Amino acid sequence: MVSCFLWIGVVLGIGSTGASPLPAAPLHWLGFHMNKMSVSWENPSMCVRAFKQNLLASVQKAACKRNLALMPTVVSTARKVSDVCQEAFSRHRWNCSSITLAPRFGQDLVRGTSEQAFVSSLASAGLAINIGRGCAEGRIKTCGCGRPSKEPPPSDFKWGGCFDNIGYGVTASKAFSSEPFDRRKFRADEAVRLHRHNSRVGWRAVRSSWRLQCKCHGVSGSCEVKTCWRSLPSLSEVAQKLKLKHRDAEEAHPVPVGRRKKLLPSAALFNKDDLVYTVKSPDYCVYDPNSGSAGTKGRQCNSTSTDSFSCEAMCCSRGHLTTWIETEERCGCKFKRCCYVTCDTCKLRTNVDICI
Repeated sequence: MVSCFLWIGVVLGIGSTGASPLPAAPLHWLGFHMNKMSVSWENPSMCVRAFKQNLLASVQKAACKRNLALMPTVVSTARKVSDVCQEAFSRHRWNCSSITLAPRFGQDLVRGTSEQAFVSSLASAGLAINIGRGCAEGRIKTCGCGRPSKEPPPSDFKWGGCFDNIGYGVTASKAFSSEPFDRRKFRADEAVRLHRHNSRVGWRAVRSSWRLQCKCHGVSGSCEVKTCWRSLPSLSEVAQKLKLKHRDAEEAHPVPVGRRKKLLPSAALFNKDDLVYTVKSPDYCVYDPNSGSAGTKGRQCNSTSTDSFSCEAMCCSRGHLTTWIETEERCGCKFKRCCYVTCDTCKLRTNVDICI
């Protein structure tokens, strides 16, 4: 157990933790989701421009210059991560809406919370998936198909087709998901170590979610040639895995080990696949900019539900109001000879529950 703790301390850093903000520079590239710099990445000056706009950290700027061909994929990934994160938590108090503030994140994504851990892992996974798939689809010219598995495919099938290049995807993701240590600034060190650990959790979630796809080839479905290949999962699938890890995230705190303090998990048992945080999250019930809580006032809920989207849970027992919204839809459609359809327009009222 001691050796396990020592390994964890190496991964997560040293020193004392606190509630003061931790830098989130490795995640600043998520700000591309609202940026229009995807039109052209043919000149390294675009990387400098992104750096000046605080969209890339120093290491990421260098990675950008070396890998201009990857930048359109990085930009599209930022948009995808933003959408998937908000979709995954749309029925929860914390709904990931603060990710749209990138690169000027709220306190919920800079203080070392479990929410920051989730976004770190999701962003790293998103880059690995999109780059790895882009290689296989020929959208990224600096890479190609991934290597076939050393293990044989099922039955009498053979490996064939073009594997998604997970190896290149993870390698490229590391270049855009890291920041160098600054030994003179401990808190930067701590934040980077946390980010690196949670990023690894994201990459492992991708690797453990390979899809096996097989196909028969031949005249008239004769299946003369049987081939299989592996493809990467969708980011939404990986997000559901990471969402469970967010729910069970482990808290870490400084513990004396020899003459130094190492950041170790509060729990006795620790898994390298666990997301890790250093600051406990608020309940996100009430607006509080100091903690990054947007509150749930005005949020929609479901008065008949019993999960996190229930009005009891979403509104934090404050109560809710029921109102209605009016929408229009086509109705009474009839087929006219020849050859078109005519429809009436009907107004539909729907009850909506809103937290007070």
